[in-house]
Amino acid sequence: MKRTFWLSILMLTCLIPLYSCDIFGPDTPSSGSITTNEGFFYMMDRGTSNLYQLNGRMEQLNVWNVAEITDDSFIQGITFDGSHVWISASSPATSLFKLDLSGEEPVVIQSFPAPPNGSGTVRDITFDGTYLWAANSGSVSLNTPPALYKINPETGEIVSEYDMPSTEIRGISHIPPNGDQYGRGAQPGIYLGDREANKFWNFRFDRPVFTDAFDAPVPPTGEFSIFPSGITYEILPNGSIHFWTINSSVSTNYLFRLRRTGEVEQMFELNQYTSPGPFVFTQTDASLAPAPVLDSVVPNRGALGTTVETELKGTGFGNGSELSVDFGDGITVTELRYESAEALSATIEISAGAATGMRTITLTNPDGQQAELENGFEVTAEAPLFGFLYVLDFDSNWLYKIREADGALEQEWDTSQMAQAGSPQGLAFDGTHLWMASAGSDRALIQFATDGNLLEEIRRIPAPYPNDGGTVRGITFNDGYLWALNSGDNQVYQIDPSNGDILNGFQTPGSETRGITFVDGVLHATDRDEGAVFAWNDSDNEWETVFTVPLPAGIPDSHRWPIGIDWDGNYFWIVISRFASDFVLKVSSDGELLRTIESPRIGPDILTDVLYTEEEQP
Repeated sequence: MKRTFWLSILMLTCLIPLYSCDIFGPDTPSSGSITTNEGFFYMMDRGTSNLYQLNGRMEQLNVWNVAEITDDSFIQGITFDGSHVWISASSPATSLFKLDLSGEEPVVIQSFPAPPNGSGTVRDITFDGTYLWAANSGSVSLNTPPALYKINPETGEIVSEYDMPSTEIRGISHIPPNGDQYGRGAQPGIYLGDREANKFWNFRFDRPVFTDAFDAPVPPTGEFSIFPSGITYEILPNGSIHFWTINSSVSTNYLFRLRRTGEVEQMFELNQYTSPGPFVFTQTDASLAPAPVLDSVVPNRGALGTTVETELKGTGFGNGSELSVDFGDGITVTELRYESAEALSATIEISAGAATGMRTITLTNPDGQQAELENGFEVTAEAPLFGFLYVLDFDSNWLYKIREADGALEQEWDTSQMAQAGSPQGLAFDGTHLWMASAGSDRALIQFATDGNLLEEIRRIPAPYPNDGGTVRGITFNDGYLWALNSGDNQVYQIDPSNGDILNGFQTPGSETRGITFVDGVLHATDRDEGAVFAWNDSDNEWETVFTVPLPAGIPDSHRWPIGIDWDGNYFWIVISRFASDFVLKVSSDGELLRTIESPRIGPDILTDVLYTEEEQP
């Protein structure tokens, strides 16, 4: 009997840490932090409209009231995009807000209606490194079903949407790839708390379905007080993961730490808050002004002995007398004007004795933080030409002209004016005029000029279809000859541009080769399925892999579909196009991603080729 009694006492003692814990007690790390990493919790108290910044000891570092920003709306969600906190509010605001928390009062940097179009109630939001995600519980009166929305954070545009399995979704969080040295980790995706089903769902990225993740933790007050109102995570040094969840039901407020499979490790009371809800953990201190980022300078070239009016674009620009921009020796900034946190304008004078070549531009904020743009400006001996990218869009038949300096759309044309088949595939430049490969019933290589808003056909020759099949894709010029590849018979053909006669041909590196260009006389190609750039070895008569095409952050490997390619004399320009992954990539000769330019119509676009040219500024 005594043995049974003492065993019972021992078991209860061992179970206590699972239910209640003094944050600074002996069962926590010696630092007193409940987190493994140094970092911060950003947590909303929905009852007071207060946004709290807490450290790993759950000590309050800052508190901001957002009631005025949200027009006293009920705060529903919170996330962090790498530099700034976002919150979502229900009616009457029904919006998403990006906040600057570096001052005494929160400042709205950006806002747009919560999806879809400000209807329903967005319960929580999360950021996946590229896109915002918003869980909307729907509206019966507006006949809006519960849905998970993927959003462009720059515009608020809905990229895609998915029906959710419940109207009672509350906290959500994006969980990135994770795993320890043995590969044990939680399934990546969007995790969603369901207060009705008392569990967490996982919306998976490998296949767009909602699957069971784990049960919501049960607070000491019992199953009837389960209310998962927030979820976030912490990646541990070994690569594995801890989940953090908040249960908030009337006065039953608890913070739980969970293993990757959902088992409770520890629990902490949060009853000092009225209604703690959505929260996010990050190792970035959002109360400090983020470092500035300098993305582009337009124009990005200037001649010796000239005065140039420039625009600088980026993020995090400060305003004050100590703001400065340095273009290097021989260039004087005579006037610098602050336009916004994303834009500056500067008048520069380039001395006649300045060194020609590329310059690194250095921007210094009033607080001393700096941003650099390597090779951001070029000094030329003569009046400069400027870089432009011509990009074909198969879906809309558009030909885009994009400014290389900052990725802005300069002009666009409808290619169906001269290619009625509606299958624009390849672009090339003969030194004077542009050429386009049009497949479908056209089966032609068309030389043309851009005349205002019109495309003017000069002449056309037959595209290479010697076996009467396939699709002619990429084209390029080299040493006076036109080259074209046919992905149906997997051949690259050398063509006489005067009449279309085939002079030579050889096998492509893969079955889905789409783009070709020459680098110092050596033919290079992109293969869509291989996801790589290849070079033709003339000595061995075979293709060699140069590099795997890099991807922008947050783009899955399954979207590594390189289509068109061009070489500007120093760098590759490559278009990838797969679902919403429509980008033009600037890539070094060894495969390093240097810049990413979004397509003008990202999502619907199907980009087929890219061409780099240097022209006078329009």
